Amino acid sequence: MKKYNLSQFTRGWFVGDFDPSIFRTKNIEVGVKHYKKGEIEPNSMHEKTWEITLVVSGSIKMYNQILTQGSIILLEPGDISKFECIEECALVIVKYPSNPSDKILIDNN
Repeated sequence: MKKYNLSQFTRGWFVGDFDPSIFRTKNIEVGVKHYKKGEIEPNSMHEKTWEITLVVSGSIKMYNQILTQGSIILLEPGDISKFECIEECALVIVKYPSNPSDKILIDNN
């Protein structure tokens, strides 16, 4: 058995084609993200990557919808992600395939 702590990994990502990772693979990425109320992410999209987000706790706003504990969304390649944290939250994010450079920032204007 090997033991790790999430703080050992970059921005919550612990499985994928990057270093450090617990399991290095080109097939999938897995991360746990924590946000404080009011935090936003820049609008972005992926050209080739699919992204699944599970709201573990708290609430977020994406696509003008409030998502709460237990909500799961699937972003397909080309979908523009617009993210805002409504109340402190924890998310589990799965992306496939693992392609850390496949994030395109979209002008917020």
